[in-house]
This record gives sequence, C-alpha cells and structure tokens, in this order.
Amino acid sequence: MADFGLVPVPRRLETGGPGLGPQSAREPSVERDAALPPEGYELAVSPDGVSIRHADANGLRYARLAFEQLRDRFGAELPGVRISDWPDFPARGYMLDVSRDRVPTMETLTRLVDLLARLRMNQLQLYTEHTFAYRRHRSVWSDASPITADEIRELDAMCRERGIELVPNQNSFGHMERWLRHDAYAHLAECPDRRSPPRGPIGAPACLVPSDESLSFVRGLHAELLANFSSRQINVGCDETFDLGEGRSAKLCAERGRGRVYMDFLRQVLEGLSSDGYAVQFWGDIVASHPELVPELPDGAIALAWHYEAPIDPVDVPADVLARLERYGITRESLRGFAPHVRPFAERGVPFYVCPGTSSWNSLLGRWPNARANLL
Repeated sequence: MADFGLVPVPRRLETGGPGLGPQSAREPSVERDAALPPEGYELAVSPDGVSIRHADANGLRYARLAFEQLRDRFGAELPGVRISDWPDFPARGYMLDVSRDRVPTMETLTRLVDLLARLRMNQLQLYTEHTFAYRRHRSVWSDASPITADEIRELDAMCRERGIELVPNQNSFGHMERWLRHDAYAHLAECPDRRSPPRGPIGAPACLVPSDESLSFVRGLHAELLANFSSRQINVGCDETFDLGEGRSAKLCAERGRGRVYMDFLRQVLEGLSSDGYAVQFWGDIVASHPELVPELPDGAIALAWHYEAPIDPVDVPADVLARLERYGITRESLRGFAPHVRPFAERGVPFYVCPGTSSWNSLLGRWPNARANLL
C-alpha cells in the first residue's frame, strides 16, 4: 500500500478512485466527530473536495499537517485518498540534553519544534542541570551560554501554537556536579571533599546531601524556573545519586538504608510541587529497585522508566560484564526490555512513561544499534 511518504506513516491509508482536480482546489471542509479516538482524524480527498473529521484541536492540527504534505507532494491535483490516524500514547515526548556543553540557539530550537510538530510529538523537555540563567546563580552558568527566562517564554509560546507542551526540567538530586564544583555550593554536597566518588564519574561531587538546606535550594530553583512555563508539569530528575551514603549521609544510610533515605528526600521534592498542583516526573530507576517503597509515592508523581538498549537475552552477556552492570542497578532481567523497569509502577497503579534513548552520547553518528555490541 502506498503511503505517499507521509510522516509519520498514518494508521490507515486507502487509495483509489478519482481525486481532486486543480480547478476544484479549495480549503478542506471541517467537522468535529467526538466518536473518533483522542487526537484522531479522518481526511478524505474526492472529486467533491477535501473533508476533515477530527476528534479535538490536536486531531484537526494533525489532519491539516497531513493535508499540507499531500499538497507539497502532488500540488493542486490531489489523488483520491482516505486517511485515518490517531496516536497509541497520549503523551509523546522528546527530551534534548542541553547540559553537555552544547546549548542550542533559538534558531535551532525553532527548527526542532517545527519538526516535532510534524512528528506529532506533544511534549518537549530541555534536560537541564546548570544551563538555565537563574538570577542568583550567575557563577554556575556564566560560561555555559545558558537559556534565559525570556527565551523560555518565547519557546513556550511557540510550542503552544504547535500543540506541544514545553515541560520544565531541572535535575534536583544527582547530576549536580556543575553546581557543587563551586565553593559557594560545596556545603550542599554529599561528598564535598571527595573528587572521585567510588561509584560515580571522576570529577566534582555530583549528589546533593539529603538535607533541609538542599531541599530549600532545589525548591528555589523550581520556583524561579516554573514561572516561565505554562505547563503544569515538571521533571525533577533525581537519578544516578551515586554519592549518596558515601559522605555526609553515610550514618543515616547505614541506619535506615540508602533506598529509604533516597525516598524520603524524593518525596519531599515531589510533595512540595504536587501540593501546588503540578504533576511531577522523576527518573524511576532507583525507586523501582526498592519496590516496597513505590506505594509511598505521592499523588501526581509520574515515574520515568529509562532503558537505552534493545532487548537482549542475558545468556549472551559474559558474567564479568553482567557483574559490572549490576553495580549500576542493571540486572539480568532488565536487559530483556522495558517490562521489568515498569512493573513496580504498573502493579501499584503509578503512572509512568517509557523512555528509550538514542544512544548518541560520546559519539558523532550514534552507536551500533545492536544491544549486544553496546554492552560488549
């Protein structure tokens, strides 16, 4: 079946029969149809003209995008066609890392937003550690060409026009090395005097100490960041807290367990935002490794299950490689795909997203797509 090169390929496309001649070219007739699935549409081209039925505003937007693609390909004389399409997932997001020494310009972000609209994405996040220009923290971002509050507001409006929710993103527990390397913030570090934590990357301390002072600090970041977004969601990150229990919280973790100490701080971060009416996304890998703690997640929490590799049978992975992976919470079962990553949340009714990665870090052209090659 021909797909006419439509992007994305529609769920159903039927061709045949007479189409629309150039002398009949006109704008489509539009009708709302509540019986269609959410964000769904049907577009038909016949000698009588072009008709669109749509479920909602996004359905109409997607139908018009499909119509534009037909006109780009065929001009004014369109073939007879009937297209039906709707998404499988209500949330279809794209997250771009802007904290690894390459902050995109507004020109680049504009092109990205236009592309995401064509791909029917409805969420965009800019993964942020230190690259937002917080008013009181110039020393952290002064050499990072940060995204400013004015730029975020401009980007937010641009996204809204295209049916995309720009979701604020600020890592809030681990991955704070760009903050904690500065003397002014060292007192917030789990390991302020250690340059090479045993389970983390070589470099500055990366994890906040789970304290009231750290909580106040991240809440201040969230408050300033959120003021520039129309979204009622935020991604607080909180992944890869490798230093936790290796420094100032060592005694507490020994007494209560690292999972419990992690959850207590995470809950305080989540509850402060959810009480203000925000849905709060967080990386779910650490909580998933302590399934007994999952029921303690507050209402409004959304777990993000990340997994970068294609499914692989662990029997194909050497034992020494498995042992190294397990140090980072990657178990034999987790290599089989997303199911074990989402099970602790699905079984307890906690909303979750599945978050695959492009595996393009530390490379120019991406990695070999075979998971076994990536692991070995």
